[in-house]
Amino acid sequence: MNSTEEKNTGMHVLNIVMVWLCLATVALLTVPWEQFSPELAARVEQSRGFLCLALIFELSNFLAQALIGMISSMRRKHAAAATEQRMSYLVSNMDFSERALVREFVLQRKSELKVPLEQPTVRSLLDSGILILVAGEDEKNRVGVSISRQARPFITYRAIGISAGKLSDEQINQLMEERPEYARPEQKPRHVYRSGAFKAA
Repeated sequence: MNSTEEKNTGMHVLNIVMVWLCLATVALLTVPWEQFSPELAARVEQSRGFLCLALIFELSNFLAQALIGMISSMRRKHAAAATEQRMSYLVSNMDFSERALVREFVLQRKSELKVPLEQPTVRSLLDSGILILVAGEDEKNRVGVSISRQARPFITYRAIGISAGKLSDEQINQLMEERPEYARPEQKPRHVYRSGAFKAA
């Protein structure tokens, strides 16, 4: 269990204790104890001021936690909105090489690409948060990258320079020419096996 989980568990236990204390305080102040025990009723009456202060403290604790929760929720929403706005700006302002690399995810229909980390375009997209590392370096000094969860909603065909309609042969050829060499899939060597009349390539 990490420190955050321990803290949450501690707060949960404290809240349960505070709820029971609040219920007990309310019971002591509202139940007609004189009908059950005149001696207990006298003690409760003597301590009424203390019990009222305790009830105010207990209710203030719950009110403070509610306010803190509301403020934290508003801050999280504000931070999320700011992150979305920043990511939308970064995606819409990608340069030529950055769009070409992100477009490879669509062209190859993959969620992860193997690319060299030393490439400036790769570093730029990682630094901006559009791409994230998902795998360490392999034997060819390439790392696995993927489009970040924050950037995915903004990676549209328009953002990466692909027409939503049918592409012409000229447009297809242009897209193929713009593909970064370091991100293209490896071309596996073709082997031809001959056995009698059977041929496979």
